[in-house]
Amino acid sequence: MNPEKSEEHLSTLIDVHLQFLRGRGPEPDLTDLNEEDRAEVAQTLKLIEVLADSLPESPPMEKDPVAIQLGLGEVGDHQALDIQIPGPVVKDVEGLCSGFGGAVRMDVLANGISNGTRDNLVCHSLAEMVIVAVLDASDLPQNSRDALPIFTDHPEVTAVAFSSPDASRATVVTYSQSVGHLIPAEGQMTSRELEWEPLEIALGRYLERSIPRWEEVRLLPPDDNLDPLVVDVSGVVASELTGVARLRPRLPHKQEARNFVTQIENSLISGWVEAARSGEVSQGALIADIAARCEVSES
Repeated sequence: MNPEKSEEHLSTLIDVHLQFLRGRGPEPDLTDLNEEDRAEVAQTLKLIEVLADSLPESPPMEKDPVAIQLGLGEVGDHQALDIQIPGPVVKDVEGLCSGFGGAVRMDVLANGISNGTRDNLVCHSLAEMVIVAVLDASDLPQNSRDALPIFTDHPEVTAVAFSSPDASRATVVTYSQSVGHLIPAEGQMTSRELEWEPLEIALGRYLERSIPRWEEVRLLPPDDNLDPLVVDVSGVVASELTGVARLRPRLPHKQEARNFVTQIENSLISGWVEAARSGEVSQGALIADIAARCEVSES
């Protein structure tokens, strides 16, 4: 198994194990792993189990930021809101919002969607808007094309998460999966059979792909390692100024523009670039400095 597939499989096993610890699913099956991988995964799951017991409890309803946004803190339960969203579904989505540290926000989409339900949850992230459509187990769709009417009614939506009322069976469908598309190695695909798993796993995996991994940004080298770029900028500026000086425009206003640019010192333009790169000067101040230079030269 390649590293990417191995990491994805481990992530799924961890999600399943967390569901098991919460009494909401079976224990993860490790029989398909070889002896070495099974021992390594078992050790990881044991560590997850220890850490899960050490996590802080969820805040009270009246202090939970997601509950406050939905107005749940004042009324105390979901029934008092007069919304037709089952508690297990709301609980799973609330857990995801809390786990993503505010990067995902939950709202209620009133007036229903084309599946006939009156109220639905909507998850917003930086790049996603996902409708959570709750259906009875007997009414859950069989293939991805069944999501197309929802995308037609809500073109702003990036994905639809179908879920059973107890949140034990769920799947996420994107617009591209709901319409015909071409896969070079397989040909024209009109739809696909849906695969089901707990809502927290299916929706969590989808949203995680669009959440910026800020820890990776913090691992970038410090600005000191980028100092050699200043030399490159100076060389590029000198080359561009030489190219401008060789221009022979015929129109008077273009001749004036060429003369103005060639009179600007290399160090001044390089300084503007460095100021933009380092962020030491605000965008407004940088624009004002360039504009002032143009006005002085014109006068």
